[in-house]
Amino acid sequence: MKVGAFKSWMTPRYSKNSVSLRYSNAKRVEEAYGDLDALYDADQLAGVIEALQYSLGDEKAGRPNPTKLRIDGNPYNVLNNFKTGVRTYREFRDSG
Repeated sequence: MKVGAFKSWMTPRYSKNSVSLRYSNAKRVEEAYGDLDALYDADQLAGVIEALQYSLGDEKAGRPNPTKLRIDGNPYNVLNNFKTGVRTYREFRDSG
């Protein structure tokens, strides 16, 4: 992950807290799934985003966390936060 450039790109777009959270979430995903830049180059992070899918139906059915990530709390909410971090990184990379 291009940490410095990613944080710099986010700074004018998001609050300081959001920059920290989105970076932290992207970093956690990268630790579990591998280099986000390599994954972006492979499929623009589509595979990782797909792996993080967990619906309200999954939650209501009591399905377990389907990902490589260890999470505490509600999988629906936590995985959506991780997806937001990854989608933000994809937007950063898409911006050139």
